[in-house]
Amino acid sequence: MVKDSAERYSYFTHERDVELMRKCNEVAIRSIDSGSMPFGAILVDDKGQVLMEQTNDQAHIRDCTAHAETALARKASGIYEPEFLWNCSLYTTVEPCVMCTGAIY
Repeated sequence: MVKDSAERYSYFTHERDVELMRKCNEVAIRSIDSGSMPFGAILVDDKGQVLMEQTNDQAHIRDCTAHAETALARKASGIYEPEFLWNCSLYTTVEPCVMCTGAIY
């Protein structure tokens, strides 16, 4: 069941958003350190808890669609029901490309 906006976003404050964006940057740094592109994404539930993290995997698996956001959406949809995911938020280090935006939606 999709929650109303006030309930859904009650755990998200400016300070929490900044904290989650810093977490994305940490994931992106791990991506760089592993030899990949500098992108990271995290999935957060409706209470602000980080459920998953994803680096950019393009270089490692030789898949041009393995952007951090697309890979995270693929993994999350294999674990969670669509109704649950509608109440989650995806944070990423940059504005998602068109491909990733479609995958996230």
